[in-house]
Amino acid sequence: MEHSTARERRWPELARPAGRRASDEARLAASAEVRASTEEQRAQWRRAAEEDADAARRLAAWCRAHGDTAEHRHLEALAEQAEREAAHEAVLLPVLQRAAVEGRDPAAALALGQALCRRGEPEAAAPWLERAVAQDPRTTVTAAHAYCCLSRRRAPLARSQRWLHRALRHELERSGAGEGVVLAEDLFGLADGDDGRPRQDWSVAVAGDHPERAARALAATAARSRLVGDGGHEFEAFELDPADLGGAPPQVHPGPGGPWVDLDRGGAVSVVVAAALLRVLLEELRAAGVGAARLGSARPATG
Repeated sequence: MEHSTARERRWPELARPAGRRASDEARLAASAEVRASTEEQRAQWRRAAEEDADAARRLAAWCRAHGDTAEHRHLEALAEQAEREAAHEAVLLPVLQRAAVEGRDPAAALALGQALCRRGEPEAAAPWLERAVAQDPRTTVTAAHAYCCLSRRRAPLARSQRWLHRALRHELERSGAGEGVVLAEDLFGLADGDDGRPRQDWSVAVAGDHPERAARALAATAARSRLVGDGGHEFEAFELDPADLGGAPPQVHPGPGGPWVDLDRGGAVSVVVAAALLRVLLEELRAAGVGAARLGSARPATG
């Protein structure tokens, strides 16, 4: 016979279409035995709650019924937050849409796209993000970050990859590096993670005629990468607690496709961080005297 505490019970699957919720709730209420859950299932359950205040309320009630008071409080807070955001958006979104269309305001179009992404509607957001970029190319990185990273519901991976590469190309053009530097499609690329969410490859290889110079540039980039915050801002060393810098910077390795380094941001997806790291790398390549190179993922070379 299986023994489990309330905290170890299997969490229910409640991310269901609205028409099936009543029958699902009845089935769950009638279930006397609930098998032990995994952390992955719990994470999936929390993500479902983050997308829908109604789901959060129902899941909170389930937790309360099974004695899981900590999760009950957490989910009730999520539901309240989602309800506040929905009320705010009901007022804000029409205002932003009028400003974007009638006023041709790229900032309003960008803000509208960001809001729709946060609501879990990346495809509805895409036209507004496109409008913002068309009217003001300086919004490219922020718009791409919104599409790839802000949505509570996963955007199609291929489209996210295109937005990411578009942002990196914009950063390359803005840097003035010239035609000698080429970005491979897989640079800081996205892939499916084990938990069903996209993961980002933070390795970078530099292929070119001067591998020694490229290795020096990568080493300098690795050192500076620890100063880049989650918002894409590069801090000065004195602005950060030494404990936040961790240990030694990532090491540069030789490879058949040129020297490479894994900048190791933990796999979490961030377009603004990818753009910041590319900017740092381009600066260091220029300082090392590398005028022509191909920048791409090191994964094919490293297995």
